Amino acid sequence: MTECLRGKKADDYVFTRPAGSQVVDPREEWYSLCVSSGLGQWIPAKRKNGKEFKAYRGLNLHDFRRSAIWNMVRRGVHDSVAMKISGHKTASVFRRYNITDERDLAEATRLIEAGSQLPVFESKTDTKSDTATYAHS
Repeated sequence: MTECLRGKKADDYVFTRPAGSQVVDPREEWYSLCVSSGLGQWIPAKRKNGKEFKAYRGLNLHDFRRSAIWNMVRRGVHDSVAMKISGHKTASVFRRYNITDERDLAEATRLIEAGSQLPVFESKTDTKSDTATYAHS
């Protein structure tokens, strides 16, 4: 990705042809590059109509976007800022990219368990003044 951005301005397209025109759909070139570098493969597949074709399985360009969002959120970047950076216009689409995994669940468990070490306060009524007081349990 660094090479794709070298010498470009902030508003330039990431994927361009040598003359500078935008690459509108880079999937075929990307898939071929990934297959040749071992990051993907062509596998035999069949369409519903029975016609055979080669399907690509491997690293996709959107994997970078998903990883960037995941990393930003886990590093504390506010969702609205991460959405602006990633170009998402709606929170619902952004949430589809912000995938929860086992590490998130483990971290949530750790935080919940750490919170159980904090003092718990219970409400008790003082019979003399009829006002609530709080005591540690």
